[in-house]
Amino acid sequence: DQIWQWEIKDGRSSQAMFHLFRRLHALRQAGRIERVVTFQPTQFTSPPSRAENEEIMARPIEQAGADGATVLVLVGNVHARLSAVSFGETYLPMAAHLPQGATVTMDIASMGGNTWACSGRPITCGPMPTRGDGEPSEVPQVRLGADYGPNYSGVLDLGRMITASDPQ
Repeated sequence: DQIWQWEIKDGRSSQAMFHLFRRLHALRQAGRIERVVTFQPTQFTSPPSRAENEEIMARPIEQAGADGATVLVLVGNVHARLSAVSFGETYLPMAAHLPQGATVTMDIASMGGNTWACSGRPITCGPMPTRGDGEPSEVPQVRLGADYGPNYSGVLDLGRMITASDPQ
């Protein structure tokens, strides 16, 4: 199954993600990166709980870095958290299942705008407003440190407004 064929069109099926995958494929073909690993679990006998889903997503990421390789993982901010979350049930997100000493997670900050997301019951998808918690900058800034609490290792501040990428 390709995410671009799923009935629900969330951010994973955006035009931006499609172009990112095409670019990663080209980088792999050119020998600039070693491999691309997908980790969206799709094969289940019964739907997993949120906690089980997060743990399942962490496994291929941990395996990809088992030989000491640097692994860059692109996920939503809930999956990147290092501490428990509560959405109907309390559970550990994906990043909390990765080796603590070797895992750096970043939250994303911007000057606000909108992102493509899905929410509600029934689920509706479309551009949704984002908080403006960044600082204006000509180039993105990475800030690491304890100032960011127990949830993330730091922040990637884009320094500008963001706009939603429509589904592919």
